[in-house]
Amino acid sequence: MNLIGNPKTANKFYIRLKDGGIEYVNTISTARMYVNDPHIKSWYKQDVYATNENVIKGKDNKLYLESEIPEDLIKSDINHFTQFKTQAEEYIKSTLLKKVQSDGFDSLEEVYSWKDSSIIQFNQYCLKLFEYRDKCYVFYLNLLENNKSLLEKGKDINKINELYKYFIEKFPKLPDKKYF
Repeated sequence: MNLIGNPKTANKFYIRLKDGGIEYVNTISTARMYVNDPHIKSWYKQDVYATNENVIKGKDNKLYLESEIPEDLIKSDINHFTQFKTQAEEYIKSTLLKKVQSDGFDSLEEVYSWKDSSIIQFNQYCLKLFEYRDKCYVFYLNLLENNKSLLEKGKDINKINELYKYFIEKFPKLPDKKYF
């Protein structure tokens, strides 16, 4: 048995199958046992690869390393573009609603209704809310546009998770004071 890769950093040990897929186990001791057991024909006397890369099941029901799965075999029931878009817009609406409710209003619609009011305090609050809302949407739309390809392919889950994390961390901060 040849061990290819670094077993100290690996959390998966796999063999390459003749059909292009892989089989893996989580420990080197299990891999050694399989490679030395003539009853386990797919593993017997095979080279073992060590990795910590994600494994994906393709549309053909074979397992592949995430970096090696053919594009046409990516099995995804999730439309990451639509999902990110929906969740980001919901986050913006929720953030705005929490802000206006913490300032004593019942809804966003109530605040929006003050747009043309002659009561300066409420009119200014509405305009400041519009300004903050627009800042949030510009941030979100730029992020969406710059990551459209990543989200549409939906292949690199780690990068998609990083995108969500970035969205939350860099989301425009709310002003601290009441009525902006």
